[in-house]
Amino acid sequence: MAQIQKLFSFFNYFTFTGQDGAPQAKVFVQTPMRWTDARQYCREEHTDLVGVRTSAENEELQSMVPSGTLVWIGLYGDAWKWSDGQDNLFRYWEKGQPKNSGNGLSCAYVGGGAWTTQPCDTKSSFLCYCEFSLMLQQTF
Repeated sequence: MAQIQKLFSFFNYFTFTGQDGAPQAKVFVQTPMRWTDARQYCREEHTDLVGVRTSAENEELQSMVPSGTLVWIGLYGDAWKWSDGQDNLFRYWEKGQPKNSGNGLSCAYVGGGAWTTQPCDTKSSFLCYCEFSLMLQQTF
């Protein structure tokens, strides 16, 4: 342990998260879960349900989803907020969407093109993301 402490005294390390532009991995989880259970799983095992910030990222996610499959993403509610708290305005709704389910909270699906909504208590596969911390070594 003392050797590790000495090593850190010679270097400064900087950690970058996905929110600051570091790489993120997307994970397709096939096990059907309700949206809130999927969010909890993603937070415990990865980082959170995936957010979509650009059309290029949306295309990447669409390519991960098997044909004919709809999967949860991190967008939910009447005000349409991202579960990871990011303030992102990108949306790719199917015509006539988003719809309030009328039976409680609605959540967003991707798969097969534009996004659609379902009641959050519907069980579905989902997409998580993982943030990677990058350690950059800087010597003085």
